[in-house]
Parts: sequence; structure tokens; C-alpha cells
Amino acid sequence: MKSYKYLLFLLALFVLPCEAQNKIRVACIGNSITYGYLIPDREHNSYPAQLQALLGDRYEVMNFGSSGKTALHAGGNAYIDTKQYQDALASKADIIFIKLGTNDSRPYYRKYIDSFYTNYKALVQQFKMLASSPRVVLLYPVVNYLNPKPGDDYNMDIPNLIIPVIQQVAAEEHCEMIDLHSLLIGHPEMFKDKLHPDSAGAGMIARRLYQFLVPAKKSGAIRHQHIKSYKELVLFNGNVPKLWKRSHNVYRRNQRKAFENTI
Repeated sequence: MKSYKYLLFLLALFVLPCEAQNKIRVACIGNSITYGYLIPDREHNSYPAQLQALLGDRYEVMNFGSSGKTALHAGGNAYIDTKQYQDALASKADIIFIKLGTNDSRPYYRKYIDSFYTNYKALVQQFKMLASSPRVVLLYPVVNYLNPKPGDDYNMDIPNLIIPVIQQVAAEEHCEMIDLHSLLIGHPEMFKDKLHPDSAGAGMIARRLYQFLVPAKKSGAIRHQHIKSYKELVLFNGNVPKLWKRSHNVYRRNQRKAFENTI
């Protein structure tokens, strides 16, 4: 009996650490929306936390959100100046979701907006060069209901100023993209301050990222019909790169010469 218990003790010493090392590490980079600002019990209800709950023990989801931060270096709130950025670089992540751009689109930073492309691209490149060779995925910022112009249902600064740059960087750096911007359009009730999604909105974001990470049959993602024409997509301002495909608002490089939905 003693020898049996000793063997169990040895297994606990060696097997459990191996299981921890084999976890897929997911780093969520972002601002207050990633952090979970205004969400009650954000440790369990932010979208990274809800993603962790969906994915289970095989994954380790890390929240590196920092409120008020920008991809822009100028303006006094650069993400690269935060401890979260340094922690993310040291995280040995296998997958990195980058969700920045909401604050960059706001009027205060408008005088620096011409630098958004170079600053955002440098951030993406920094993460791509990590020793863990992570899969870097660019996320469109969610919709913003602050001060829309007359006739608009939501603020158009993000789709006009930020998303085209993310698309360009994704094409140049061969990164995948996930469209979170359209995800919460039509759901202003999920934004108590018109800027930050509540726990239900965070849950929708988590579900979208879960569908991206988990095969369709397991995640319950809906299979869509094939897209027959580039004109059906509003992407890259009409200049759609070849060798890309789209699935449930996820864009991936592909060896085929047409867009198609695979999920």
C-alpha cells in the first residue's frame, strides 16, 4: 500500500506539471474592454474570463487588458508603456488576440492618427517575433455608440479610421482577423455607457473567439454558404488580397484563389 501511494505521489510530481506545460496559452491584448471595465466581477465576466470558461482546462487564457490605452505611441496612453505589455511579451503565448483601436479613434487622439498604421504594425511585429512563434490574430474593435452623427446608428470613427488600417496590417503581416465590430451592432442595450460592453456583450465576444479556436462541430458554429464574389465583402476598401478565405467573420490566408466560408 505504501509503495502504491508513493507511485501516486511520483505521478503527481511529474504528470501534473507536464499537463500544465501542454496547455495552449492564449494572450488577450487590449484596453478597458478587454480588461472588463464596468463589468461586475470582471475576473469571471470579462470576455477573456468567459473565453476561459468556454475553452476549459486545456487552455490558459490570460487577460492583458489595460484601461484607456492606445496602439498610438503619442498621447500619453500607449499600450507599449504598460506592465501588461511587458507581461504579455513574457507570457510564452501560443495565440495572441490584439484588440486595440477604440481609444485611438477618439477625438483627443485625432492629431496623432496618421501614426496609427506604423505604431499598430510595430506592435503586431513585436508579438510575431516572440520565441514562442505565436499565432497573432487581429480583432476589430467593437462598435461604439458614443456621439453618432445625425442619421448614423453608431459612431463611424472606428470603421472609417481604424478598421482599414487593421485590414492593411493583416494583409502585410499575414495575420488572421476577426470582425468583432459588427458583432454587437444593434445591441446598444449592452453598452451602459455607450462604450463598454456589459457581461452579456463580453459573452458574445467570448463565444466568437471560441468559435475561432474550436472546430465547428464542437463549437456549434453555423455553416454558411460559399461567397461567390469579392463584391459581397466590405474588406480592404475593395482591394481584396488573393489567397484569403473567410469563415464566420474570420479571415485566414489560404492557398485557394477565392473567399469561401468554411464553417
